[in-house]
Amino acid sequence: MSFTVKNGTPVSSEPLCHSCKWVHMQRGFRDSEVVVFCDYGTLRKIPFPVRDCTDYCDRTMPSWKQMQDLALPIETNSSYKPAGFLVGISLNDEEE
Repeated sequence: MSFTVKNGTPVSSEPLCHSCKWVHMQRGFRDSEVVVFCDYGTLRKIPFPVRDCTDYCDRTMPSWKQMQDLALPIETNSSYKPAGFLVGISLNDEEE
């Protein structure tokens, strides 16, 4: 017999603070020796692993300025002919 629980509490996952831009973490030699501080606004201690955070900012994603610096410039002038109808050309060559 098996059953599924929807929207249940996750048993274990990596805390959100591990990949946040605003985190200040201090780790000891043991896995249990971890002190986490949030530096968003004022420095405050986080006493538990965080699952959701409204101030989360992924530090692996580049900032807008970094994306602009990496972007390739695209020239607006192109070698293509302008779109649309040509003016001054008749359909019938017999009229000339």
